[in-house]
Amino acid sequence: MKHFSFKVIILCILLPPLLYLGTTHMAEKYFRYRYTRELENLFLGDTRRLFDGYVRLEDAVNENIHRYLSTKKMTGFGLEAKATVVTRKGRLLYPTVFEKDDAAGLVPDPITVAADNYSLLLEEPTLTLDVRFEHLRFFPNLILGFYVLLAALVLYGHYRFAVRKHRQEESQKETEIRRLLSKVTAVSDRLRELDAERERLTSELARLRDTLSDEKSRASRNEDELFGEIATLESDLGRTLDQQAQQQGEIAALKDRIEQYERKDTKPAKQPPKAVQVLGKRFKTLYKKIVVSEHAVEGFAELDDQIKIKAEEVIHQLNENPDQVIVKRKVFIGKRDQKSIKEVIFGYRGRLYFRKTQAGVVEVLAIGDKNTQSRELTYLSKL
Repeated sequence: MKHFSFKVIILCILLPPLLYLGTTHMAEKYFRYRYTRELENLFLGDTRRLFDGYVRLEDAVNENIHRYLSTKKMTGFGLEAKATVVTRKGRLLYPTVFEKDDAAGLVPDPITVAADNYSLLLEEPTLTLDVRFEHLRFFPNLILGFYVLLAALVLYGHYRFAVRKHRQEESQKETEIRRLLSKVTAVSDRLRELDAERERLTSELARLRDTLSDEKSRASRNEDELFGEIATLESDLGRTLDQQAQQQGEIAALKDRIEQYERKDTKPAKQPPKAVQVLGKRFKTLYKKIVVSEHAVEGFAELDDQIKIKAEEVIHQLNENPDQVIVKRKVFIGKRDQKSIKEVIFGYRGRLYFRKTQAGVVEVLAIGDKNTQSRELTYLSKL
């Protein structure tokens, strides 16, 4: 169907994955910012315990980060958070590569632990958090499903719109075809009546000719009167034949119109005078640097909507920068020394004719298409 746009289908196919990637990326940025701010405030824990030597800094950092991440529900819905704590001198505090064993199971000296913790804190431990969503998990699948459902609803709505427009056009076309068929039926009935009349007149003419032959032999009727009656009947028969040919021409024209409707080969209706006046006022308001003739406005109004857009692009270019307009040819009208009129092609079959006045002002003389080219040239020849 011509109302079903291929662009909408492509957008409905491409947008869900693109929106899914964009949404997950924004969500990752949000959770990275949020978790980083929260972890920066608590990953060291209570510094008094560190300075008292009750716990090592590495153990406190690991415990605090593990406890924080375990409390976040999003980590169970597909969010993967990887934290890294490194000192300024490059010592890795989290995650720990291996566990330190206390020497022979002895309890470490609190003073030694506190000194180590203090020295590590002086190296300014820095937290780095990497957050990303794992695909095919609950939350990413929920986002992707939402966008797919939204695209399906948009595609369904566009399909319903296209079907409704198609049905309206089909209904209008069928109505017009039925009207034309009824007219064809009426003309066909009239044609049959004319055929019957022709047969009657032919038989009457034959009868009169037989009567003339009989009367000549008898000499009971005036020969001139019989010939006059025959001439009258032949004249009636000729008119009947002419009417028959005319009706057959009308039938052929109606059949052509039916074929045109079936091929959807219709031309845009001519704009009413009021619409032409509105177009003329709009051109005068929008394009103050050029002059658009009334004939050109009428020609523009007869174009279909797609070609009108191309024509107005050319008019806008003539108004803003006429030297950039691509001219197909120069049309010489009238005397050889008369200034030439230039022809511009738009939309493959559109034609626009303009010229520059002695004051250097661009004057749009005529607008039409390939079918009205001869009409426009005739108009230009009369200027």
